[in-house]
Amino acid sequence: MDIKLQNNTNNVKSGVLLERTFLDDINNLNIVTEGEETTNINGNKSSCGIQAMDIELNREMDKYDLDNMHNLQVVGTVAKDIFKYLKGIECDYLPKIEYMTSQTDINEKMRAVLIDWLVDVSVKFKLVPECLFMTVNCIDRYLTIKQVPRQKLQLVGVASLLTACKYEEIYPPALKNFVYICDHAYTSNQILEMEADILITLDFKLTHTSAYKFLERFCLIADLESKAQIFARYLIETTLLESSMLKYKNSLLAAGAIF
Repeated sequence: MDIKLQNNTNNVKSGVLLERTFLDDINNLNIVTEGEETTNINGNKSSCGIQAMDIELNREMDKYDLDNMHNLQVVGTVAKDIFKYLKGIECDYLPKIEYMTSQTDINEKMRAVLIDWLVDVSVKFKLVPECLFMTVNCIDRYLTIKQVPRQKLQLVGVASLLTACKYEEIYPPALKNFVYICDHAYTSNQILEMEADILITLDFKLTHTSAYKFLERFCLIADLESKAQIFARYLIETTLLESSMLKYKNSLLAAGAIF
C-alpha cells in the first residue's frame, strides 16, 4: 500500500513538473515570421521557419469569430472558410428560374398556396426554420425536372417536408402525422413512394445553403439587433412564396434582407 501511494505521488509530481516545463516553454517562445531569427531559452540564436500562425489566423477571421473563440459551437477558426465554400456551391442546388413555364397542369399561384400551407404545417409541428427552406428547395428542384399534375402537387409538398424533417430535425414527426395533415388524401405508402422518387430525382443532393443559413451568419457579422433580425427573417420567408425570386442567389437574398 505504501509503495503504491509513493508511486502515485511521484507520478503527480512528475505531471506537475512536466506541465510547468511546458508552460515555461510556451511563455519563452517568441512568435516569428518565416526566416526570422529567434533566441531560445539558453540564449542561443537560431533561424526557424515558424510563421506567426495566430497572427495570420486572427487577421483572416471576422470580429464576431474572434470575440467568441471560447464558444466551440461557433467554430470561429473555420467558420469563414465554411461559408466561403457554401457560397461557392450554392448555385449547384438551385432550380431553373422559369421552370413553371414547362409545367402544363400547375401554375405559380398553386405553388404559392402550397408553400403557404407548408408554413402553417411547419409552425404546427414546431419545426426548425431550416426545414421550410429545404422543403421549398426540394419542391422547386423536383418540379424543374418532373411534370406534376395538380392532384399530386400537395403530395410533392408533404413528401418534401418529410425529407427535410428527416434531414434537419433530431426527432422528425411520425409518418402518420403527415397523413393526418393531408386530411388522409394520401396514404403512407404514397407519401413514402413520392419521397423516394424525389430523392432519386435529386440524386440525393440535399445539402443546399438556404437564405436563412446565410442570414444567420450575416446577422452575427453585422451585429444586428434582435428586431432587425426578425424583420430580415420575415423578408426572406416572404420570398419563398414568389417564384420570381428564384433568379437571385440565396446569399444575395440574405444580404438584401439585412440591407
